[in-house]
Amino acid sequence: MTAAGLSPNQRLAPTDLSKSAIFPSMTSPASGALPKSPLSLSVGSRGQGVPEDFIAAQKKLKERQDAEQDQLLVDEEDDEVQRVLASEIEPTLDLDEFIAHTNVAPPAKDSIPAQVEAVYRDINSMIDTLGLNARSVKAFTKGHSEMRTQNARTKDDLEEPDDWILCEISELGEVLEKALPADLAEGRVRDLPDKLDVCQDLARDLHRLRAKQEDLNRIISTKLDPSQMDLSRSLPLSTEQATQQNELRREYTSFSKALGEAEEALTLLKTRIASISSATGRGNSNVPTVDAVIRTIAKMTSMVEKRSGDVDVLETQLRKLRLDSLSREGSPLRTPQQQLRRSILMSLDSTPSRAPSNMSSSIMSFGGASVKGATSKKKLSGFSREEKIELMDKRIKRQALLAKLKENVQRKGVKVWTMEDTE
Repeated sequence: MTAAGLSPNQRLAPTDLSKSAIFPSMTSPASGALPKSPLSLSVGSRGQGVPEDFIAAQKKLKERQDAEQDQLLVDEEDDEVQRVLASEIEPTLDLDEFIAHTNVAPPAKDSIPAQVEAVYRDINSMIDTLGLNARSVKAFTKGHSEMRTQNARTKDDLEEPDDWILCEISELGEVLEKALPADLAEGRVRDLPDKLDVCQDLARDLHRLRAKQEDLNRIISTKLDPSQMDLSRSLPLSTEQATQQNELRREYTSFSKALGEAEEALTLLKTRIASISSATGRGNSNVPTVDAVIRTIAKMTSMVEKRSGDVDVLETQLRKLRLDSLSREGSPLRTPQQQLRRSILMSLDSTPSRAPSNMSSSIMSFGGASVKGATSKKKLSGFSREEKIELMDKRIKRQALLAKLKENVQRKGVKVWTMEDTE
């Protein structure tokens, strides 16, 4: 017989140890009267002088001991366990947790009956724990034996794994061996490298979208709270924004370069067209007006001034390299801006027939100003010997170049180019 089937009548119960089992001098009521001891005879021989208070105290003590013993025999938790063990077992598919014996009896008193009662309580608690564990195992086995479905199992039943029982292991094997292989082969992932590449692309796109979402949230918060505008501007650019900025800079640089090349090619094309027109004799009909020439000269003058500014910057840098003693008026690196502007404006007062002489005079004034500036007296104490030799070589080369230019202009003359009336 298992412990789960134990009834309250089959549990161990202590005998009445407070009577004849514990105190041999005391007998049960059926054994007759107690024998008289010599002490009782001596007391009785002295007379009936026993005080009534002593007898009443003895009665109260005995009643209190009987009440304590009855209280020890009453256990509500044990009664509840006995009701659970006596109830009918219900089948289930879940196995309850194992119950360990942890019911420690309270410390017994010094009397022998109390100690015996504690031992019996501990034994009964262990029996009850064993009965509860056996009851849970029996309910689990009963559930897996009786809760079997009548229909055969299919692959659709795999979606609810909690409904399967242990007795259906053979049917589960048939489903796994016959029905699932075809479905697994049909749903197999093909072109795995391509799928991985697509997943990586999606992950990168997701990262970019999250970055854009953060940027949009920052912009929205800035619009809603103007005080956050300065804070958002002081923050560094994100990785994507920095990349876009670099791309825009590269595109702008390439666009500017292409635009400059296009303008240069357009200028060369206009020059060639003008040369061909003048060679064929059709260039005289489109003689440039005075306003167009003035605008062209103003544009060229602004370009010269811009280059002069660059030369000034270079002069400043040279002065920082211990060239402070060099005067700007006598520097060979100075652009003769004033003389060139004066010669060009003076040439506007003449007719086109006098253009060669005016142009030659302007070139001569340009060269003369340069030569005059180069040959002017200046202090050379701030230059080393190597620097003096280098400056002299530059001056000689510049003078030779200007002389050759003047000679070619005087020999070939000046050609008139047709130009469009543009700003």
